Amino acid sequence: MALNPNPNGFEPEGKNHTQLDTYVNGKLTEYREGNDTILWAMFIQDFSKWTLDNLKKLIMLLKSHSVYVDEMNEHLVA
Repeated sequence: MALNPNPNGFEPEGKNHTQLDTYVNGKLTEYREGNDTILWAMFIQDFSKWTLDNLKKLIMLLKSHSVYVDEMNEHLVA
């Protein structure tokens, strides 16, 4: 599994929930094949343009897939 050669191919601004869901679900499928180091690098690359509002949708999706997300303000990654 290699890093995305075109990481800026998706612009989250102006996208509706269906388009964001489709992008995130596609990334989840890709990420299932990676290890910790490559997953973190891919995540940084794939979501670098996302705002905090964009990432709130990602947080909801992660939580719906049983991923623990610490929601205390001092721990927000964005």
